[in-house]
Amino acid sequence: MNMETTIKDVARESGVSTMTVTRAFRSDALVSAETRRKVLDAAKKLNYHPNLNARVLRGGSSRSVGILLSNPTGNSIVRRISEKLLPDNYVTYIAESLGDLNIIRSALQEFENRHVDALVMEWRPNFLPLESLVAKQKNMILFTRETQVNHICDCCFLDYKPAVRKAVEHLLKQGRENIYILGREESIDAREMRNVLESLGLPPNHIETSLFPSKPAFANYYDALMAALRSGKNPDAVLTYCDIAALQLCKCVTDFGLKVPEDIAIVGHGNSDFSEFIQPPLASIERFAEEVAEKVCDMLMNRLQNPDSPKRSATVEAKFIKRASAG
Repeated sequence: MNMETTIKDVARESGVSTMTVTRAFRSDALVSAETRRKVLDAAKKLNYHPNLNARVLRGGSSRSVGILLSNPTGNSIVRRISEKLLPDNYVTYIAESLGDLNIIRSALQEFENRHVDALVMEWRPNFLPLESLVAKQKNMILFTRETQVNHICDCCFLDYKPAVRKAVEHLLKQGRENIYILGREESIDAREMRNVLESLGLPPNHIETSLFPSKPAFANYYDALMAALRSGKNPDAVLTYCDIAALQLCKCVTDFGLKVPEDIAIVGHGNSDFSEFIQPPLASIERFAEEVAEKVCDMLMNRLQNPDSPKRSATVEAKFIKRASAG
């Protein structure tokens, strides 16, 4: 079809009025399922897409949602939201934040320019003041490990501390007291791990990865641990931020002539699909990404359908998955 296809063409093809075509593209409009199906089939056949900008100018919905994450590739939140929104003809705009404030500001400005109906965002305090974000986008759903959101918007809280504490207590029962954190010291992961170690009377030993050039597959974690071992540090356990990084640490321990977990126990993060199949099976912190995705998606759909409803919150608690790499 050519670019001149109009709403009148869709109405003629589906045998309904142009008003009915307009309502069929709105999930909240009273249109029978059969009529909506006929209209959408006709629109697909004629390659017709409603003019979202015109709809916004008329005071309507843009039928779009912005998603801003630090790692959207393969993220279950993106998948679940896309699956939920597809039947209602929503468009999702997905941006990668990289944890960079300039990128975050640019993405948020782009979402504002596109008049998105809602924003789903992984939030950290060093990003932007939450009040200014909510002032611009009232339909906001956050997921975060910070507790100071205080119901200013819909939020799913991720609580890792109990799982980290159980992992450290497991290591202590084996007589391991020289426990190190390995990663970027300024990250929230490191902060929570330090708090747990200190609460149990342990020094917050840390091996910094930012001192080494960034490499693919977390090879700088390998380099950081190797440099620490060569300098005389003698950890008997290492906690790190993701399972791929933990694999690099296992390789480093072996290359240095030691064994996992006999000499150094390793605990990863994420409970990846491969964790239980490698040798030794990798102990990890299970973050229940699917449960987080489900709760975030439920909040989003409620906010789109009931924009004036009370703010909602939920908490998902991580779990320590004990496997052989932790002894």
